[in-house]
Amino acid sequence: MAEIEPGLVEGTRVLKMSEQLGFPPVVVNPAFADEGKTRALREAFLSMAADPTGRALLAELRLDGFVETEDSLFDGIATRVAQLRHR
Repeated sequence: MAEIEPGLVEGTRVLKMSEQLGFPPVVVNPAFADEGKTRALREAFLSMAADPTGRALLAELRLDGFVETEDSLFDGIATRVAQLRHR
C-alpha cells in the first residue's frame, strides 16, 4: 500500500503482522463451469507471466504469477473467516 498510495498510509504503523497467507484463490463455481472455458481461463492465469501484457497486469497486482497448488495453502484464510463468523 505504501508503494501504491503512500498518502493513505502515512501516519500509520504496523501493530501486528500475520503469518504469510496465500493470495485469495481464483475459483469457478462448478454449476456454471463450462469445461472448455474453465480450461482456457486456467491456462490464461497460469501463462500470464510468459506474456508481456500478462506480466504488466501481474506487476500492477504485485504478483509474480499464478500456480496451481494444494487447498491447504488457504487454511490460514479459512481459519480467519471461521473466527470472524463466530464473533
